[in-house]
Amino acid sequence: MASIQEVQQHHAIVKSYDEIVDCLRIGGGTQSVRIDEVSSSLQYFGFALVGSLGSAAVWKISRLSVSGTVTSIENADGNMNYDNIWDNRASLAYT
Repeated sequence: MASIQEVQQHHAIVKSYDEIVDCLRIGGGTQSVRIDEVSSSLQYFGFALVGSLGSAAVWKISRLSVSGTVTSIENADGNMNYDNIWDNRASLAYT
């Protein structure tokens, strides 16, 4: 049986994944999506208002990583705030 923490963590991952999918469906909306496919096992997703610079601290950034059969989606700074710099995505802390 899964612990409460494992269930909460799973719920957070599912919520992040669903948000990524929803944002990708939006298309011509007010939010732009950037995807950096570093490798087949590492991708970054960035969300900000259309026209935002990569150097501005206005991005919500998620990292998708695959290790064996486990896929994890983590958020920069451990939250979903629009306060990160896309250009710094590889050096941010993810949880």
